[in-house]
Amino acid sequence: MKHKVPVEKGKSYEIEIRTLGTSGEGVGRYEDFTVFVPGALPGESVQAAIDEVKKTYAKGHLLKVLRASRDRVVPACPIYEQCGGCQLQHLDYMAQLKAKRQQVIDAVTRIGGQKDLFVEPTIGAESPWNYRNKMQFPIGRVKGKTVIGCFAQGSHEIIDTHDCHIQKEGNNEIVNAVREIITELRIPVYNEDRHTGVLRH
Repeated sequence: MKHKVPVEKGKSYEIEIRTLGTSGEGVGRYEDFTVFVPGALPGESVQAAIDEVKKTYAKGHLLKVLRASRDRVVPACPIYEQCGGCQLQHLDYMAQLKAKRQQVIDAVTRIGGQKDLFVEPTIGAESPWNYRNKMQFPIGRVKGKTVIGCFAQGSHEIIDTHDCHIQKEGNNEIVNAVREIITELRIPVYNEDRHTGVLRH
């Protein structure tokens, strides 16, 4: 007997979020059917609209948090919700460390078949900001303006970034200087549709 999928693309449902997925998305259940919802956190009840339906799972996007996790925080970055560069700024840092430890436990238990293997707590950074020393930002043009930043989640739309909270502060200065130079010298940037331009990243 074929199992009936209880959700439909384009409709919204109340989803109970149980865990985090490997990309930081909330993983919940609706009538015992798995639904992935980026931006949702374990312990939350959310309203989510379904974007994609497969035989064993669905993907949706967050419409509203109906019951918030006590670990939910306001993201420090003003463009966090548009930008795809970070996934967990809405989760308290100590809770992030616990979630990372849990991912290791799940991997060694489910994939590695190791039971009762103790996993040490995740060692956190002194500061969770301005730590990344390598950067590679796509460059584009939107409405005649040069943009440099990260792609929006699941797309190739570049979110213009002037002060990335996870980059070393000097990196942000470089990005902003490069943006000015490109504009002043009218250097052609890469156009994904026409495959033209000399600067892509």
